[in-house]
Amino acid sequence: MTNSMVRSTKLMNEENIDPIGRPRETRHPKIKKVLKPFLAGMATVVPILATGWIVVLVFRLLHKIGLTIIIGILKGLNLLRGVPESERSAWSIEGFPGDDFLWLFIPLALLFLVGIAVTNRPGKKASSWIDDFIIRIPLLGFIYSTIKQFVDAVRNLGGPQKF
Repeated sequence: MTNSMVRSTKLMNEENIDPIGRPRETRHPKIKKVLKPFLAGMATVVPILATGWIVVLVFRLLHKIGLTIIIGILKGLNLLRGVPESERSAWSIEGFPGDDFLWLFIPLALLFLVGIAVTNRPGKKASSWIDDFIIRIPLLGFIYSTIKQFVDAVRNLGGPQKF
């Protein structure tokens, strides 16, 4: 240890010792006893709740996108068939077997296709252009770059493996 480190350690220890030489008690020892488990509980629960919230948010977003796509497809098919939407024989979402699965499957398939598109050279270039464009927008750029840094950090947690 260097002399400055020893001196700073002594000063820190001297601040916590009263003139008689006994260690000083904290001002509110009961608050410290209550606060420590509370903060430990928060550190445990907040990531779980945040993860659940994000999963629900993504599911709702994909569900809404899938529903919009399916409704558009069914309206287009009804138009091609020449059946007005008000008729009983018009295809609709109600009673369509497997509609819950399709609402989630179509957006996931689109995400997969986007993933394939951005893994090749032209897709990477287009993705870079979009990134640069979004980052130039004042508030949106800050939010986007923060989320992008977080996603990149999570992607690199596994070491040399890449997604």
